[in-house]
Amino acid sequence: MTKKGIILVLLSLILVEVNCQTNFPAIRDNITLLPPNDKKAIAVALLISGDGGWNSFDNSIGKYLSQNNIGIAGLNARTYFWKKKTINEIIKDILPVITSCKQQWNTNKFILIGYSFGACIVPFIANALPENSKPVAVYCLSPSRTIDFEIHISDMLSIPGFKDKYDVLEEMKKLKSIPSFCFFGDEESLSLRDDFVETGAKITILPGNHHYNYNTFLVAESILFEINNVR
Repeated sequence: MTKKGIILVLLSLILVEVNCQTNFPAIRDNITLLPPNDKKAIAVALLISGDGGWNSFDNSIGKYLSQNNIGIAGLNARTYFWKKKTINEIIKDILPVITSCKQQWNTNKFILIGYSFGACIVPFIANALPENSKPVAVYCLSPSRTIDFEIHISDMLSIPGFKDKYDVLEEMKKLKSIPSFCFFGDEESLSLRDDFVETGAKITILPGNHHYNYNTFLVAESILFEINNVR
C-alpha cells in the first residue's frame, strides 16, 4: 500500500470512531473504541474493565481481538461506576453504544466480555437487555460471587468493607439460553471456580493468578477460541 493509501485508511478509521462516539454522548468519555480489522466485523464486543480502569491489560486484550475482526467498545469501569448506577441506567447508557457500533462495523452480532469487576457486571447486563439486543454469548474473566454497581475503594485495596448487594452466581444461572464462559487462573480459589461450574458456564483454566501472569495474548486467544466456536 502506498503512503497516501495508508494515510487515507488511518483517516477513515478516525472518522468512524468520531462518528460512532457522537451517537452516545452520555457515556463517550468512558468508552475506548478499537475498530475491527475489516469493514464487516465478526461481532461487536462490549469489554468492561476491572475496577482498576481501562489500562494496558484490558487494552491489550481488546487490541488482539480487534485485530482478529472483533470490534471493541471498551468501558472503563473505574470512571463509569465511580458513582453508583442502577441496572436501568446502565442499559440506557450502553444500548446506544451497542447499536452505533453494530451499524458502524456492519454486524448484527454482539457479545459481552468483562474482567474482574466487569465480569461480575456482564450477566446482569445480558439479562436486562431487550430481547432484540441480547448478546449471543457472555465471557467472564475471573468473576467474583457478589458485586455492587459501584466502585468501592476498599475493594480496590483488597480491604474488607462494603457488603455487595448483588449475587453474581444466581444471575449467571438466569442466562440459560445465552452461552456463558468463565476463565480463571490456576492460582485462583478452587472453591470459587467450583461455584461457577454450578452456574452452567463453561470453565477454562489458564496459568497464573488473577491477572493470568499478564499473558494477555493467551487470554485473548482463549476468548477468541470460544467466540469462533459459538459462531
